[in-house]
Amino acid sequence: GSLHTVGVVERQLEQRQATSPKESGSSAPLRHPHAMQVPSRYPHGSAAGSSWQDTGMTGALVVAIISLCVACLSLGWQCTNYLLTGSRVKVVLRVAMVGDGGALTGPPKIFANLRSQGAEYGYREECLAVEVTNIGRLAVSLDKVEAILPRGVAFQQPGFRLNPEPGFRLEPHSSKMLFVPMMPVEAAVIAGRAVGLAGFLGESVDVRMRVVLGNGKSKVTTGRLALATTSPS
Repeated sequence: GSLHTVGVVERQLEQRQATSPKESGSSAPLRHPHAMQVPSRYPHGSAAGSSWQDTGMTGALVVAIISLCVACLSLGWQCTNYLLTGSRVKVVLRVAMVGDGGALTGPPKIFANLRSQGAEYGYREECLAVEVTNIGRLAVSLDKVEAILPRGVAFQQPGFRLNPEPGFRLEPHSSKMLFVPMMPVEAAVIAGRAVGLAGFLGESVDVRMRVVLGNGKSKVTTGRLALATTSPS
């Protein structure tokens, strides 16, 4: 009976060894054939190497942005310096009463008072005027002054006795008053209304002054004077 028992135990041990997996020389754990493989966080190197590369790229970007800002500031300063160092003029509309002793000038809003007071002292010729101021750092030449009416109509009187010769040199930080007689300008306004020219059909038209410089550029006053379009009765 004991021999039969030993034989049964040996057969059971042989069956267990036959059904158990064979051990290989590798100690790697067994994986299921359908198990999901998670990719590495750092496929191209260690975490320390990736951090170093990111820091280098960030530094290069910062340097590029700073360089761009400096270039923009430099360009802006050069443009500003060019404008400030060139010839720059400021023009302001004025009205005037001219006499043998010179001219009385003032802003358009006091034209009525200037007319009545100037006549008492012999200033009876009415004029449009423009005050030209050189606010730049270079001298500029004045070639022409004219009154600007609607529809591109302009009037000038070359050789008017109070105006300098064409090409007058206006030095930096200095001013000059230029004149256009009022009577021919008023006549042009009345004529424009008489022929039905557009822009002259209202009760008044706005007149401005324009100064032409020696470099071909022109400056027009922002202020304007309203002249009646009907002849006095």
